[in-house]
Amino acid sequence: MQVPFVAASSDMAPAVGEVSVYLRAGGTGYSGGVRNGVELMVWEQGRWRTVATNADGAGAPGTVQWSTTDAGTVPHLFHGPQRTLIIAVAPGYPTGAAAAMGEVAVDYAEVTVKYRLP
Repeated sequence: MQVPFVAASSDMAPAVGEVSVYLRAGGTGYSGGVRNGVELMVWEQGRWRTVATNADGAGAPGTVQWSTTDAGTVPHLFHGPQRTLIIAVAPGYPTGAAAAMGEVAVDYAEVTVKYRLP
């Protein structure tokens, strides 16, 4: 999921103070048998970083959430001219050599960015 912060429609450079992500998600992978759960990841400094997990299956999504106010992290979460926040959800367990494909279900997604204008 990509969230362009430029959509806030401000000509001024805002100071972002907090980023929060709340999802209803579940996943199923096949690592030595059926394994449930998802990883919530953010794109930060050129790599995916897992920030939260749950143990819910694709057929019964549950809550996975994350929030940060860390001044060392927040500026690295927004990318490009549109200051885009990039989020991903993946099965918590790899498929490996299983014949079945991994599954992810997301029923709801909410992203909140708290900021202050100069």
